[in-house]
Amino acid sequence: MFNFMQKSPGIVIGVLLAVHVLFLNTSGSSGAEPATETLAFMEIGNVFAAAKHMQEIKEAPASITVISEDDIRSYGFRNLADVLNNVKGFYTYTDRNYTYIGARGFARLGDYGSRVLQLVDGHTYNENIYGSIFLDEILGIDMDLIKQIEIIRGPGSTLFGSNALFGVINIITKNGKDVDGFFTKAEAGSHDTYRGGLIYGKTLKNDLDFLFSFSITDSDGQDLFFRDFDGPLTSNGWARDADGEKARKFFLKASCEEFSFFSNISWREKHVPTASYSTVFNDNRYKTTDERGFAEIKWTHPLTGNSEIMARAYYDFSDYEGDYPFVYLPVTINRDKASGRWVGTELKYFQKALHSHSLNSGAEVIRHIRADQKNYDMEPKESYLDDERSFTAWSAFIQDEWDVSPRLRLIGGVRYDHYSTFGHHFSPRAGVIAFPTRESALKLLYGRAFRAPTVYELYYNDGNVTAKGNPSLDPEILDTYELIWEQEWNPIVKSSISCFHYKIRDLITETEDPEDGLLQFRNMELIKSSGVEIGLEAEWPGLLRGHISYAYQDTVDKKTDRQLVNSPRNLVKSGVILPVYKNMFYLGVQCRYMGERLTRNYEKTDHTIIGDINLSARNIVKGLDLSIGVFNIFNKDYSSPVSAAHIQETIEQDGRTFWFKASYRF
Repeated sequence: MFNFMQKSPGIVIGVLLAVHVLFLNTSGSSGAEPATETLAFMEIGNVFAAAKHMQEIKEAPASITVISEDDIRSYGFRNLADVLNNVKGFYTYTDRNYTYIGARGFARLGDYGSRVLQLVDGHTYNENIYGSIFLDEILGIDMDLIKQIEIIRGPGSTLFGSNALFGVINIITKNGKDVDGFFTKAEAGSHDTYRGGLIYGKTLKNDLDFLFSFSITDSDGQDLFFRDFDGPLTSNGWARDADGEKARKFFLKASCEEFSFFSNISWREKHVPTASYSTVFNDNRYKTTDERGFAEIKWTHPLTGNSEIMARAYYDFSDYEGDYPFVYLPVTINRDKASGRWVGTELKYFQKALHSHSLNSGAEVIRHIRADQKNYDMEPKESYLDDERSFTAWSAFIQDEWDVSPRLRLIGGVRYDHYSTFGHHFSPRAGVIAFPTRESALKLLYGRAFRAPTVYELYYNDGNVTAKGNPSLDPEILDTYELIWEQEWNPIVKSSISCFHYKIRDLITETEDPEDGLLQFRNMELIKSSGVEIGLEAEWPGLLRGHISYAYQDTVDKKTDRQLVNSPRNLVKSGVILPVYKNMFYLGVQCRYMGERLTRNYEKTDHTIIGDINLSARNIVKGLDLSIGVFNIFNKDYSSPVSAAHIQETIEQDGRTFWFKASYRF
C-alpha cells in the first residue's frame, strides 16, 4: 500500500480530496452537540503567533494547528518532539545527541533547526550562536506547564524576523490560576529514565497571579550497537554506558494588572555514544552540556477599547560546552564552547480601527553582548579558536488586516531588519481570505522570510586547519505561495487542504574551498518545493475524537535536480482518543508513516510505520492521575540520515520504550 502511495502520489491526493469533498454532503444534524472542550488537533479557537495578536484561526493568515494540554495528557507526549512527530507536515529525528526538526520536506543535515522559529509566550527561544531550536530535554519548559502549543506553518519573518522560514512554534504556558495549588509528579521509563517535578500556582487576593515550577530528569541511556564500529579494536561495535542524560528545569511566572514577569533556566548534560567528529568510540567522556535561560518583564496598557500598547525588555543567555576525546596518543579531551548573552526591548502598538482594520506595528532592538566561540585541547593546553563577537540587530514592522466585507479580508505587511553583521532585509507579506460561508475559509497567501547567517557560519574556524569562517555571507531568502481551504462540515467533522510552493535562494552550505582545501560556509544552493497537506479531524462526543492527515512534498535541489537529502515525499499521521470507562480512563493511540529519505550519499532509507499507545486514568482518587505509554509499540527498526560529522550514514532510532507517570494535585 505504502509503496503504491510513494509511486502514485497524484492518485492518493485525488482519493483524499474525494474524501474531503464527500463530507460536504454530511448532515449537520447528527443529534450530537458539539463539544465545548478543545478537540485533539482540531483547528479551532484563538491563536496569537499568526498575527501577533489574538484572533480566530479561520481569520489568521496561515495554516495552523493548536495542541491543547489535554492532547498532551491523552497522547502521553513526553517532549516537543513527540508533539511534532504527530502534526501534519513536520517530522523529527535524532543523532543520539540532539533532536532535529523537518518541515515541508526540508531538514538540513547538520543544521540545528535554525529555519523554524521557537517562541515561549511570544519570547524568542532560539539561541544566538547556532540559531538552535530545542525539542528534547534542553527545552526548559516542562510539558505539564504547557497550556497549548501554536504551530504556524509558512513564513513568519514579517512579524518575527529571522529564522521563521518554515514556521513558528509558540508554546503558551499556564498561569497560576490554571494550577490553583500544588501539582507534583513522578515518571519512570525504559533505560532507567526517571523524571520528577513540582508546580505551584495561585492567584492571590491582590490579583497577583504566581506560578513556579522545577523538574529533574536522569537517564542511564542504552547500550547501543553500531555496525560501522564492529571490530576488536572498537569493542565489537558496542557503546556501553555512553548514552546517559541529565536535565534540570526552573520556571517562574508572575503577573499583576498590566505588568508581567517570567523567567526560565534549563540545564542538560548528554553523553554521546556515536563517536561523531572522529572521536574515540565507546568513551563516555564524550558529552555535551547546554544551558539556556532568560528573564522578561512586560507592560501591556489598553489605550481605548480598541487599542493597546505593549512594551517589554528581556535578558537571555545560552551556553554550550562539548568534551570530545581524540586519539592524540594519549587520548586528549578537546573542548568546544559557545557562549551567548543578549538584551533586547520591544514596543508594539495594536489598534482595531473603524471596525474593519486591525493595525499592528512595532519596533525591536537587540544587542548581542557576547557571541563567543572557543576550541582548545584540555591537556596539554592548545588553543585552536578564540573568537569573541558582539553585534546589534534592530527592526520595525507594520501589518494591516482589512475586512473589506463580512466575507472578504485583505492582509498586508512588511518588516525591515538591520544587522550590523550583513546589512538589511525587507520581509513583505500579502494575503486574501474569503469566507464563502460561515463554516468555510479560503486563504491565498504570499510571504517572504529570511534567515540571518549564524555566528557559527560566519566566524567558526579551527585555526585554518580544516575550516575557516566567511564574514561575507548573505541571508537565506525564502518565498512561499500558499492556497488553504478550511471547512467545518458539521459539528463533528472539520477538514483543511493546503497547497504550497516555496523557493529558497542563497541557501548557506558548507563546502570545500578549492584554493586551500578548507571547509567554509557559502551561499550556494537553490531549493524549490511543491506540496499539499490534507487534514481531517472529528469528534463524536462520548465516543471518540481524533485526526488523520497526509502530506506530499516534492523538494528538489535545482542545481543538481535531485530530491533533497533527508526529505520524505510522503507523511501520514493519525491519532484517536477513546474514552474507555466513564470520564476516568482514556486510551490515546497514534500511528505515523514516513516515506523513504535520501542519505548524504544518496542511498535510500526504508519507509517506516510507527505506532504509540497511552492509557491514562484521571482522578481515580481525588487529585491522582496515572498513565502508562508504549512508544514504537511494534518495536520497528528504523534509522534516520545524519550529517558528515558521523562515520555512520544513518543512526538507528529508538525501538519499543515504556513510560509510566503518576501525578497528584492538592
